[in-house]
Formats: sequence, C-alpha cells, structure tokens
Amino acid sequence: MKSKANGSASTGEKLPVGMNVRVTAKLWWMSLLLPMLTSFFVGQAARRYILLQMATLHSPSSGVATVPGILLDDTNSLPPPKVREDKEVPMTVYTSKITDTAASSSARTMILEKKPWQECVLDENYEALGKTCQVSKATAAKYKDDDDDDDDDDAAEEELHMPAGQHLLVDIKNVNHDFLNSEQRLAQAMVDVVWESDLTLLSYHCHKLFPMGVSCVGVLLESHISFHTWPENGVITLDLFTCGSGLLIPILPLIERLFAIPGGEEEEPPTMIWIHKLRGFRNEDDALQRHLGSSNLAYEILGVMDMDMKKEVATVKTAFQMIDIWDVIKPKFQSIDSYRKSQSNDESYEANHPELYLPDRQVYLDGTMQSTRKGKEAREILKHKTVEHVKMIEIDKDMIEMSRKYLTDWNQCGDIVGSTHSCFDDPRADVLSEDALAWFIDRFPSKKTVDGEERFDVRGYSANSNILSLANHGCNGTHTITVPYPSCRGLTELTADPSKLPTSNARYNSKGRFPSSQLFNPVVERHLPHLTGGYYIADRDLSAGDEILDNYLASVTLKDNWENVVKELRRLCEGEYYTRKNSCSGN
Repeated sequence: MKSKANGSASTGEKLPVGMNVRVTAKLWWMSLLLPMLTSFFVGQAARRYILLQMATLHSPSSGVATVPGILLDDTNSLPPPKVREDKEVPMTVYTSKITDTAASSSARTMILEKKPWQECVLDENYEALGKTCQVSKATAAKYKDDDDDDDDDDAAEEELHMPAGQHLLVDIKNVNHDFLNSEQRLAQAMVDVVWESDLTLLSYHCHKLFPMGVSCVGVLLESHISFHTWPENGVITLDLFTCGSGLLIPILPLIERLFAIPGGEEEEPPTMIWIHKLRGFRNEDDALQRHLGSSNLAYEILGVMDMDMKKEVATVKTAFQMIDIWDVIKPKFQSIDSYRKSQSNDESYEANHPELYLPDRQVYLDGTMQSTRKGKEAREILKHKTVEHVKMIEIDKDMIEMSRKYLTDWNQCGDIVGSTHSCFDDPRADVLSEDALAWFIDRFPSKKTVDGEERFDVRGYSANSNILSLANHGCNGTHTITVPYPSCRGLTELTADPSKLPTSNARYNSKGRFPSSQLFNPVVERHLPHLTGGYYIADRDLSAGDEILDNYLASVTLKDNWENVVKELRRLCEGEYYTRKNSCSGN
C-alpha cells in the first residue's frame, strides 16, 4: 500500500494524516508494574508450595529441612543433624549450589534448624523460673563465683576463633561392601560421630554415585567433616578438621567403631591408618603446639601414616608432665598379620608365641620419647643376691603408677627368687615420691662420711641425656658406664674431632645396635626387651662408693649437634682434666 500526499489509498480509503497517540503516565506505570507484581506473587506462591512439600518429608519435631537435588531413589530418608539442647548455636546463613550431574544417583542436603529459645529469668537462687527456657553462657557467666572458670571459658572461646586447628585424616580398608554403598548408613555414622564427639553439625550434603560409592561433606560449627567410599575395594577415606581446644585423637576409637564395619567371617578384619596434624598459625608459647606439633610424639607417631597400628594406651597429665603411652606396629619391623595370628587360637607358631609379636610400647614424657622405663633399673639391681636395700626416688608419683599399670614387662620381678611380681613391691625396695636432688641435699649437705643404714654403696641416675651431660658426664674418659660401641670406645671430649661425627655413632643411629651380619645371638635374644629399650654397660670394674659417670658423647647421633656438644663439654669440663694419652680417633 502506498500513501499519497492527500492521504488517499489506491482502494479509495482515506487515512489520517499526521496521527498522534497520547499515553498517560498512569497507564505507562501500570503496564510496567503489573507484570512485575504478577511475577512476584506467582513466585511467592510457588515458594510456599515448595516449603509445604518439604515439610512433609520429615516430622515436625525433627527441626530439619531436606533440600531435594537429583533424587532418583528416595526410599530411605537420611538422618537429621542434631544438637544438644543446652548448646548455643550462632545465627548462620545457608547457601548452596548443586550441579546437575549424571554421575550421581541421588544428592540430598540436611540442614540443622534449631528452634529459637527464650532466655530464662532467674530467681534469687539463680534457678530458672520457666521450664522451657534456657540460660545462655552470657547470663550464666554473670552469676559465676569462680574467676578461674571464667578465664577457662574465655580462653576456650578465644581459641575457637583462632586461625588454627587440628586435622585428622583416616583411611580404612577391608570394610563391609554394603555399608560403603549405603548413603543412609554412612550419613548416620557421620551424624553419630559428630554427636558423640560433642561437635555441632550445621548441615551436610551427600551424593550417591554411579555405579557405586558415596561422598558426603558436613559443615560443622567448628569446621568440617567429609568422606568418600570405594565399595568395590572396601575402602573409605575420611577427614575431620576442627578449631578450638578439643582434642581429635580421642575420637579415633569412635571413628573406628562406627566406620570400620567388618565384611564377614571369611574376610580380613578392617585396618585403619591415620595421621594427625596441627594446622594454621599458633602462638610460640602454645602448649598444644609443643605437645602435638613439634615433639617426638608428633614426628614419630601422630605425623606418620605408614603404620599398621597406632593405638593410644594411656594419656595422663600429672602435676609435673604429660605422659603418653602408645602401642605401634611398623611394617618395616613388624607384621600386623602376625600380630593378629598371635591373638588367635589357630595353633600357629604365632599363636603359640604371642609375646614375640606384641606391638612396640613407646613412652613419651611431654612429647619426648623415653628410652628407659620406671622400674627397669630396680629390676636389674634386685636380681643380684648381694643387694640388701634399694631406694628408688621419683618425683612424679603418677609416673610410678603408670609404670605399674601399663609397663609391667619392665618392672616385673616375678622370676627373681624371693621377690614379688612388681619390682616396686619387693621387700628390699623403698619407693619414694620426692624430688631426688632435694632429698640428697637435705640428708647429705656436705661430703661428710655417713655410717649405718644411710650409707649407699652405689648411686645410679636415670635421666635424659641432656641432664646427664651436666650432672654426671665423666670428663676426659673418667666415665664408668657407656653405650656399647661397635668399634672405638675410648672417645672423650678432648680427643674428639668437633668437625666430624664418629662413624660408630652414625652407624648406631641408622642401623641400630646390632651389625646387620649378626643373624642370631642367644644372649641378645634373651635380653632383647632390655636391649631394644636402651642400655648401658660398665666401662670398667666398679668398687663400693664409686660414682657412676656417663659418657655423653656416646648418645650424640646427629651431625648437626656433634660440634656444639664437643665444645660445650670441653667448656664444662675445664679445670677437671688430667693428663692421659688416648690414641682413639673419631674416624
């Protein structure tokens, strides 16, 4: 159609010329707002419908919402997170993003929705007036009389928010196939671990994978817990990270009980290996860092994964120190299969000689490994018939009790005629829980001769090597006891080369006390428990009244320490040297 100047068309119809349409502002705003309002109310109605559908998936008392994901099989509902009624949970905002993937047969999220509680009103006796209310920590703190409790609570609260934590990694094999492929059973085990550990599970999310396997991750108030399973291999790997002062190592038996489910009578029992690490940044004077982060216990036990067995026997904090006792089986030296056979009744060689396959029991004091055991010295002395009286002085009474209970192999005197099962109970032994140095100073303030029953024929010391170097090192070869060397035994601080660690010391450190060519030695076999724990030999004949002096050089096995030790001993021994030729070299 073509328009003409006069506005007529070929059909003869007339069209308006210069037509204008006017729209009011009210109509313009209505056309803009009406679609927006319609979308908003439709969205609200859809949201309300979805929430009502979600509410039907759980009981009203559970306080848990289920967010549906890629759910193809919902025959079993997952257990809800739970929290203790007296535990305060801070306000949190939950957000999630679920990726639609064909690798998952299901994806479900469980969220903790603890109902808000009302603060109690307290009467004059600080008792709650209401039955359904709760007392917050802030309110309870106002009525505490013990300032120490307040300080402890403040310290624990501060530690919870420090940029540091503990990380526990756990691997378990030979686990039941059906358990590892059950999303519901695995989720229940995770909820139970958190609950029994007194942690707070805010939410968790699980995927059941094709063709098998389950992955779950739980968000804790303290941090997180997660795991993944390989049912066809019978393997599960789990990690748990928490902030705060609560220790994770005591949770290990709980994890083993809930996740190490046996496969069956014909299958091998589950084996669990684990590692514990301190994470983040801590203060230099942090006690946990000294005990579990930079100690022998951390480097040799907690931080090592390739051990078939790491079992905490006892951990006790005494008035003087922290005592840790562990049973370990290292694949390089022992076999977990042989140990299990020794615990059975299958008439095998291992079962008939279980004492040969026991785990290695190790003792740590304040995280430092101990080569001696309380009572071992008493046993070695009491086995001699000529000994009439032994006085054992140990400042830590709890250490004696720990030795009596957990280190019986080192202080048993049952095979000594006339003695008792425990060396501590021998009628010739007098065990004192006192400061040994103070005990001697109080009774022997000078070098005067003491007659009668207070006179000692032999004095022995059991201490760490750094104490021995200051208290009873025999200067210039005057030592009376030493660790047996495979070669030169005449090394002193004067003849030692500060720049070169003796090869005998290095060999002692790397290969042990016995040469690799020595296949069997009946003497070594008979005294193996004592030899493996560390021992000294007399360097020469001792007479009554002789002081027992140690050669500290014999215990130095690291090149980095050798030069400093030699120079320090020379300084300490200055003025006590006497002329003596010694041809022994440090080569």
